[in-house]
Amino acid sequence: MDASDRGLCALWPAKKEYVQVEFDQEELQRIAEFHAAGPDDFSIIIRELMSAAFASIVWAKEWSQSSDDDPSHVRYWIDNSSAVCWANRRSSRISFAQVVLRLLALFEVQHNFYSSAQHIAGSDNIMADAGSRVWQSVELSKKFSDMSSLGAMLRAGALADTSRVQYRRAWNQWQRWCSSLGFNPWMDRDTVDANAAQLGAFAVFLCRYGMNRSGKGNTYSTICNKLCAVRWFHKHTAGYDPGVNAGHAILLRGIRRFTDPVVKQQPLSPALLRLVYQDLDLRRSRDQLLWGGLLLGFFFLLRRSEYLFIGRRHHNYVLRLGDILFQDGAGNRAKPHRAEVVGIRLLGAKNNQFGR
Repeated sequence: MDASDRGLCALWPAKKEYVQVEFDQEELQRIAEFHAAGPDDFSIIIRELMSAAFASIVWAKEWSQSSDDDPSHVRYWIDNSSAVCWANRRSSRISFAQVVLRLLALFEVQHNFYSSAQHIAGSDNIMADAGSRVWQSVELSKKFSDMSSLGAMLRAGALADTSRVQYRRAWNQWQRWCSSLGFNPWMDRDTVDANAAQLGAFAVFLCRYGMNRSGKGNTYSTICNKLCAVRWFHKHTAGYDPGVNAGHAILLRGIRRFTDPVVKQQPLSPALLRLVYQDLDLRRSRDQLLWGGLLLGFFFLLRRSEYLFIGRRHHNYVLRLGDILFQDGAGNRAKPHRAEVVGIRLLGAKNNQFGR
């Protein structure tokens, strides 16, 4: 969070939300009086504290815990050392600062959470700094908007498209399972043992029933992927990893021992290629396409996602016609029927999707 002479801004990165407040004319007048060596009741320190107060007003209900639970901990990151000190000591000689600190304490009592403040270097507080100054110029407003859009884009790109679909499917299964047993799908930050027990129960259910129409249990690797998806959604949306303990790791080792190993596909051999060739009629376009695809995959060791449509979709790194090169013995480009050397250019792969 940060404050300036024009307003203040508080960010909640885990929820991808922010609060901005523009000072009105009366407040701007008090800031001008402060800069003219007037009273300290609207100094930059107090304005930094006001950022925490406004954040509490907006988000306190989301930080709240029931009276039977331990209070949740909220940390304010402020780039003003004096404001950090006042917030942690709950003390100031300035009367208006005392009002702000009492307001923070009131919200903590009402919503069963406690807060602390920690210093963040101004050079690292770029987005909040820009957010508190968007009213000063068009350039600063655009800077904040650009950073917001860039952050959303980078978070969205943290997973590959295929992984995002699989994680969403696993998260939906997790929610249905939790709902059927009366569990909250959003586990608490500080209850590692309870979280490990809930994740472990889900793993056992997947091992036995799999959450599919046939009621067949999932393999070890599928179970691990679904557990990773649950923890990913907590990190991405709630901003923390629910965590596991040693007992959870032992449980997964047991699942690995007692589940059927993955049945690997047999490799394509030259003998099998010859059998396929004998059954093809290369006068037909469909058979020509099939034979060409088999040879491409065999000689260049391609995965299907690297040169074929998967259903109705294909990856952006898929092999294209222009990426196939035909050359004669001297290394010059040649017609396909005169080629002695065939080469391809790969722009990526399943395990290297950025072409690095």
